[in-house]
Amino acid sequence: MRIIDNWRKATEEVAKTFTKKYFPKEVYGKDTFWVADEIGGVFFVSDMFFDIDRMIAALEHKAKFDQIYDYYHAEVEHCMENPDKPMHTNFKNYIKHGFVGS
Repeated sequence: MRIIDNWRKATEEVAKTFTKKYFPKEVYGKDTFWVADEIGGVFFVSDMFFDIDRMIAALEHKAKFDQIYDYYHAEVEHCMENPDKPMHTNFKNYIKHGFVGS
């Protein structure tokens, strides 16, 4: 179906744009892939995992690499320590206001 093909192309373009903006040029294509080849699922880049919503939010809100990196690692740590509790600050608010706590 054409609409699905368009969605796949757009999703691939988001991943490509995200990677080019936030990671060194030599990373894209060498150290990136959709987990289980599921476009739009989980995207692996340079030992980190992102969903399409996170990539879109980073691009849309002009996140800095340090914000992406710090929030990612805070989120992983929080989930390891508190698997049943969500973080108090979501990614979009973190970009805008900084970390408020887990």
